[in-house]
Order: sequence, then structure tokens, then C-alpha cells
Amino acid sequence: MCSPPCTTGHPPVGSPELVVDLHDPVNAAAPPDWDLFVEKATLLPTWRWAVVRANAFGRSGRFLAAVIRDGESVVALANLRLRGPRRVGLGVVDVEAPGSSALPGLALDVGAEPLGRTPVDAALVRQTVIALERTLRAEFGRSLALIWYRQVYAHLLPILTQGVAITYAGAPVAYFRNSYPDYDQYLSSLSKSRRVDQRRLMRRSDEDPSITITWGAVTPEFDVQRFYDLVLATDRRNQQQRWPPRRYPSRQVIDALLGSPATRMLSYHRDGELICGSLVIDHPATPLSSAYGALDPHAGGRSGIWFDQMGRVMRWLVESKRAGLIGGKGLSGLKREVGHQSIPQWSVLRRLR
Repeated sequence: MCSPPCTTGHPPVGSPELVVDLHDPVNAAAPPDWDLFVEKATLLPTWRWAVVRANAFGRSGRFLAAVIRDGESVVALANLRLRGPRRVGLGVVDVEAPGSSALPGLALDVGAEPLGRTPVDAALVRQTVIALERTLRAEFGRSLALIWYRQVYAHLLPILTQGVAITYAGAPVAYFRNSYPDYDQYLSSLSKSRRVDQRRLMRRSDEDPSITITWGAVTPEFDVQRFYDLVLATDRRNQQQRWPPRRYPSRQVIDALLGSPATRMLSYHRDGELICGSLVIDHPATPLSSAYGALDPHAGGRSGIWFDQMGRVMRWLVESKRAGLIGGKGLSGLKREVGHQSIPQWSVLRRLR
């Protein structure tokens, strides 16, 4: 059994050029080439080691972080969670992204649009999957029975479903593709009622002397605990289904995301009290809409504030010429009203090689 830094490096049968190193994110130091690959492959900052490490705290199972190499070059990263009774050979490996439920747990250098829109080298992905699975089998023997790939988009689905596999559709992920020269052109693409309402809501907030709206990096004065409480309360308020159970963001992950230089916070304070916060993880092409929390309108909150903050985020996105915005799961109907489309994604469960 590997121990920190947990580097096994078993060469996989059938793809000898790829080697996998397994690391313990709780106890090991950051692999020297982990964040370098995040930068080189232009991955979202949710893949930075600080977030991977934070993601491993306070949740069930054992977490591992995999670096997959072709010679000296890193070609992929993977975030893994080992669950279930491994002593009786029923363990499951979840391949899930850190810091977001909208991204796959296998990170490849696939270009600007990460939700299956960029073609991939199918042969390299296949070798990567074989190397990862056979390394896990060599390390843990028959204690692991299944591997479960989460958030699989269309470009990876044919590769991961080869052989016997159970595949089912998960909740779609919202994505806005920016093709507008300016914000007015974007607004003109919305329905008339939504366009009028967006202008009205933003004007109402701008003209209210009790409301202070800020956008940018998180300052030391920002009330992180208040923001976290609003995020949890909002997630629970919007949860509309019992299965699968909602995975709420942990305080450790929120802290790690807030500590990233790529973090942008849109905050609303009323008479000095935080009543809404919208966290955006910046990216040169496709930022990610992350944690959001607002005071319940039935408990003194502000009606329409979700559309208000979306209008401001979309204005920034269009004016900064970003390629798109990953809007995450949930509230798909509301997100369609502001120009998002629903991107299908699947989970793939199969026996470990």
C-alpha cells in the first residue's frame, strides 16, 4: 500500500509509455508538476493543488490525486475518491473533479472549452484511462471492484463506455457561449420581458442608497462566514429533488477558492450587511460560476437579486470578451432565460480493469 507522497509509478500493460503517480492530498506536499500542468493546460483554477487538498477534508472515503505522464511530460490529472467496504472487495473509485460538480474528474489538455466542445486525442485518452485503472488495480488489488466516472461529456463518452458499462444521464450543466460584441447586443438576444426586467432590476439596485455593490478580488474585510452561511441556506432552499442527494460545498473548499487570485466576488451589502454573494472563478476563456448565496426574500432578502447578479456577471463576461461561462447545475430554466444552454453529461460505472 502506498504512503505519502504515494508515488507508485506502475507502468500499465498495453500502454507502457504512460506512468501514473498517486499522491495523498491530505498528507503529501504538492507534486512539483501539478500546478504547472494546471497552468500549461489552462485548466480552471479549481484544479489547483490547494483546492484538491481542501476537497479531501471532511468527506467520507480516501482521496488520491493522480499525475499521468508520458515520459517526462504530464498529459493528465485525476482526482479520485475511494469509497465502500474495500475489505470485502466492494470498493468503488469515484473520478470526480475538485471544487466543482460541473467538471469531469479527469483533467486533460483539451483547449478553451472544457464541456466536450473541443476534440480530443481519443488514443491518448484511452491510454490514459487504461494506465489509471491498471495502476489502481496494481496498488489496491481486488479490494476495488468498480470505477465511477462523473461528469462525462460527449467527447469522452465513447471512450469510457467501451466494454461493459452502466451509463446514465446526470443533471445537465448550463453553459453560455459568448458571441456578442457588446452587452446591448447580448440583451437584445433575450426575450423582451426578460430584457426589460434585467434593466429594471439592475437600475433599482444602482439607485438604492442602502445597497453597495462590489465586484473584484476578495478583500480581507469580506465576511466569509456570512457568505458561507448564505450559500448553504440558498442551496438547501433550491434543492428540489431527493436523489441524488445534493453535495454541498465545504467550508474548506470555499476558503481555498476564495484564496485563489482568480477569484472574483460580486457582493451586495445592505446597510453594511452582506445579503448576496456570487463567486466566479476567472479563466482566460471560460470562467466558472461557482458558489452563490442570497438572503431569502421571505426573510428580509431582496426579490430578483439572482437575475440582478446574473446581469452583472454577464455584462462583465461579454465586455471582457470571454468565450463563455460555465453556469453549473441547477436552476436550468432560469439560466436559459439569460441565454444559457443545457449541456448533457453522463456518469459511467464499470468494473475496474
